[in-house]
Amino acid sequence: MSLASLVFALWTARDIEAVLHVRDRAYENYLDWVSRYDATGALLVPDAEFREQMHAAAMASPPPDPGCDPAWTKRIFERIFPGPGQNCGG
Repeated sequence: MSLASLVFALWTARDIEAVLHVRDRAYENYLDWVSRYDATGALLVPDAEFREQMHAAAMASPPPDPGCDPAWTKRIFERIFPGPGQNCGG
């Protein structure tokens, strides 16, 4: 195996881990909007309209549940959500 092949393989693994990390963070942010958002409290702050728009956008397009990813991704890479997903549709 040449050095170039080894570097390519390691770089590919790094890219996969980065994509999974971004997906996990997106789902974590979505859960923040779902669980921490308080519509009544949001009306008292000066940027209530902006928060309403952000909340509506977050609820309109939820990211895929990382718990539904294959088990090997949880064993090989450091995942934030190691358990089974709730919205796996299966």
